[in-house]
Amino acid sequence: MKRLLEEEINFRISHDSMISESTVVIARFEEDQAAFETFDADFATPFGTKWSADLKAALLTPSDSTVATIMKLSSEEVEVKMEDCRTCFQSSKFFIEKAFPDNHTVWNLFGYHDYEDARKNHDKMPRFLTNFHTVAVNFKDEMIAVNFLAPAAANILVVRDALLTSLAKQHLKMGNRTMATDSRVKELNSLWETRQEVAKAAKVIFANNYTRYRMYLLPASEEHSDTFNFTGTVTELGTGKKLLGVKINLGNNLPMIFSDSNGKFGGAKIPAFSYTALVTLDGYLEKNVSINIIDGEIFIAHIELEIYTGE
Repeated sequence: MKRLLEEEINFRISHDSMISESTVVIARFEEDQAAFETFDADFATPFGTKWSADLKAALLTPSDSTVATIMKLSSEEVEVKMEDCRTCFQSSKFFIEKAFPDNHTVWNLFGYHDYEDARKNHDKMPRFLTNFHTVAVNFKDEMIAVNFLAPAAANILVVRDALLTSLAKQHLKMGNRTMATDSRVKELNSLWETRQEVAKAAKVIFANNYTRYRMYLLPASEEHSDTFNFTGTVTELGTGKKLLGVKINLGNNLPMIFSDSNGKFGGAKIPAFSYTALVTLDGYLEKNVSINIIDGEIFIAHIELEIYTGE
């Protein structure tokens, strides 16, 4: 399911990062909407209203991890009911063997031969218990004679029905999971398509306002590589883990650059100069990196941060 979902999503950064980043850009858009509307009337209200509504829908739809947790709880409930079914049969074997000592033919009528498959299979267990109950009723007199009483026979159907109820709930949740993930994919993609549209327009609108221009760029993993003249990745030293939210400060009143959920970062229209970038992330040792920006060239840096151990 995860692989299919990743193929349907139209962006490469994480879902949470895309939503968080869109939240920030929507706030900027509200400040600059007049400039966008002057550029293209399609950006007039209700453009921003719809964008905000798409964001709210994405926030309200259960995340994949939430849906997975619900499914896990449902599966755990089914397993509890399966264990009740197994216990019911195993505890009955004492009376079956007491009533029919060494009679393997009768034992198999009660399901001895089929139990091993049924005990592992949610779908087979209800049928197994139905047959078990039928045979127990057929041999009612013999079973009562060894103290396997009517309540014990009735309990076979009780545990069977409890399992069937749990399975029905699980199947319903599985259907809801499919609908929830489908809905979330559509909402996230709609949000992302608007984000891309705004970024494309902003490059024209703010072509001569580098501060605003940079604010509307897509995350580095999503932006055209030739947009940046300073780019690269940040990973954890020794493990290669991609680091999200790393701050790269070039100073000189330039805006802070942040790595995305894939560890990629990008700075656009950085003036030619030799910088010492301060690279920081909570939980890691800060690092100074020499950056030499040359007009017409792209400076690529692959930065590794070491975990702070407190020593």
